[in-house]
Amino acid sequence: MSDNAESPPETQKDEAQPAANDAANNDDKKKIDVLLKAVGDTPIMKTKKWSVDRGRTVQSLSQFITRFLKFEANEQLFIYVNQSFAPSPDQDVGVLFDCFGSDGKLILHYCKSQAWG
Repeated sequence: MSDNAESPPETQKDEAQPAANDAANNDDKKKIDVLLKAVGDTPIMKTKKWSVDRGRTVQSLSQFITRFLKFEANEQLFIYVNQSFAPSPDQDVGVLFDCFGSDGKLILHYCKSQAWG
């Protein structure tokens, strides 16, 4: 999960380049940018923008955040889309991005107690 904004330098077009661009586009389509924002007294992650596989579920993302922030076993984590609703744990992040993403990223809020919805 990294944040890389560099683009390759312009090169002369040849017959092999479109195939290389198609492969790069397919890799880009497999990952989406997710912006994670803390709510309330929940610890803030220093890295807010993550590149996540489209097929990853909300539950696996929740487990990642819980481990990253070193929550205790009895602490819960709630995730909300656009400050409005909590998605189902088995929902794919890619589907949420397709429906609720904006400006090329999906904004998810996380907190230790229920905040919205």
